[in-house]
Amino acid sequence: MTAKISCSVVGARGYAGIETAKLLLRHPRAELTHCFATSEFELSDFLSTSAARQVKCLTETEILKNLTDVVFLATPVESSLIL
Repeated sequence: MTAKISCSVVGARGYAGIETAKLLLRHPRAELTHCFATSEFELSDFLSTSAARQVKCLTETEILKNLTDVVFLATPVESSLIL
């Protein structure tokens, strides 16, 4: 079996972020390790799985401190633009 890919979701409090987290938690090759949002929250408040309780949920200011293999952006388009 190959190693799992570590993943983070930025914008995890919104609809798209929660849906992305659901997909990653069920994916056999992905390991959701971190979620980021503008304010503190617990993913397990939105998803009632034991895997959701293992995910670290951090504020936006901590995004660069925790590196993962892949980062999914589930933010408004204005926040995701690169100028």
